[in-house]
Amino acid sequence: MVPIEEHGIFTEFETDDIPWEDGRLLHANWLKMKGDKTIPLKKDFHPNEVASVLPTVMLIDYDGDNGLSCIRLIGTKLSGVLPTDITGEGIETLRGAQSMMPRVRWAVENKKPYFSSNKRFVWANADNREYEALLLPLSMDGENVSQFLIQLNF
Repeated sequence: MVPIEEHGIFTEFETDDIPWEDGRLLHANWLKMKGDKTIPLKKDFHPNEVASVLPTVMLIDYDGDNGLSCIRLIGTKLSGVLPTDITGEGIETLRGAQSMMPRVRWAVENKKPYFSSNKRFVWANADNREYEALLLPLSMDGENVSQFLIQLNF
């Protein structure tokens, strides 16, 4: 596992390096969708193949032209810890998002996933809750990142 500039962020890893089961399941599915492509296509994502992790998953649209994003879907377990419904919001507007944006830009530029551990849930109801996250880029055209699947474990 190779961390990027921030402690607890891993960018070069194998599925078995992910320290939580749902993350390993989703990453293995992403690798299967990816095959020998640079980045998996969104159309190859079949939620029924990973139904058990969907309550802890967000699907985020990414607009490469202006670098902004929009939360398209949010799992029921995640929505339960949030003070309001954030569907339709940009992740840039969430409290504490400034620390996440360099990681998102890294995933866009490299077209690779990352996972993080021991992060603080500053945008949720629980002030001291720690979480782990897996960010998986998806593409509509096979060339550019257009969406992210993000799975949180807390």
